[in-house]
Amino acid sequence: MRRHHLQRLAEDSVSEEKTEVACKHIAYKPCALLHQRSRLPEGAAEILIGDDTETDALAYSLYADVIAGRIKEKELGDIMSREGSDSEEIEAAIEGLKAIKTLGDRVEWITYICQKEKTRRSFWNTATGL
Repeated sequence: MRRHHLQRLAEDSVSEEKTEVACKHIAYKPCALLHQRSRLPEGAAEILIGDDTETDALAYSLYADVIAGRIKEKELGDIMSREGSDSEEIEAAIEGLKAIKTLGDRVEWITYICQKEKTRRSFWNTATGL
């Protein structure tokens, strides 16, 4: 459901001067969330809270789609590579995914704190699916 918004989220949430920082967040955040997910009780629901100063919208949407099974290993690697992650970071994310015993739609809510005045409200409605 959120998957078709990933490209738009990447384009809207990252300015040119933040590209390098954004790449590291796309590598770090989904990877950290995937590894943490493997430590949660099976079936545990999650609520993700982010802001508009980095790439939380893309990272959280990617994570939610991966743990729901809508994005498979290869596609996860392709997306992370396209967003600037190196092979080591991609391997770490895939290891985190493999460590999750049961996939499922476990992200109940993604919400964002708007810190920049120029962020369009319609962008966040699209990002959260509301």
